[in-house]
Amino acid sequence: KKDINIPTSMGRSAPMITSKSLSLAVVSVHLESGLYDTRTRVAQLKSVVHTTKLWPIAIIAGDFNFDHSKQEESILNTFSDVSMSTAQVTYDVKNNDYAKRTKFLFEKSRRLDRFYLKCSSCDVLDFNVIKKMYSDHWPVEMTVEINQIKLLE
Repeated sequence: KKDINIPTSMGRSAPMITSKSLSLAVVSVHLESGLYDTRTRVAQLKSVVHTTKLWPIAIIAGDFNFDHSKQEESILNTFSDVSMSTAQVTYDVKNNDYAKRTKFLFEKSRRLDRFYLKCSSCDVLDFNVIKKMYSDHWPVEMTVEINQIKLLE
């Protein structure tokens, strides 16, 4: 396990676990959450992408704190947004009681929690938003099959 140091004013880091036998790196993120923190989120994503660039298979998962943003999403251009096809909200201010209590006055439901996958030999078998109230965000889950592995040297 390693923590990727990311720029933050909220004391955040990005824990990473790796498996050389699978040529896999998995990073958990909770990016800066302020409405005007785009620059910080971009810098955080650059740090994560840079750290995972040598890994043939990489997954970045967590609370990205942006819905649709050309700036943040452009940093992740070597990854696929696994949940893009369903575009289900995870911060649901209509149906999640915790989110109703923490939202800003005119804040809408958004898709903040995601999986980004970099893998040329993987198939995503399943992606789900689990509508259970553990927090103000619905949890997400993904099942991935790795078809071929080119081991790291």
